Amino acid sequence: EEILEAARSDETLEIYQQNTTDSIAASAFGSPTYIANGDMFYGQDHLEMLEYALDQPFKYDWPKRE
Repeated sequence: EEILEAARSDETLEIYQQNTTDSIAASAFGSPTYIANGDMFYGQDHLEMLEYALDQPFKYDWPKRE
């Protein structure tokens, strides 16, 4: 019950809404999406690329704007 209560709390709802807003602003198209140093990685199968980017950023401006 404690976990369900925490999940339904106003604080959790605010965090969820902010994460949704941030995801839309970053053009994330699925979950999980990770953004590290401006580089976006989608899916669990790209975790090794995410790990590499934490040490050596690709420095790609995402989302690309004209």
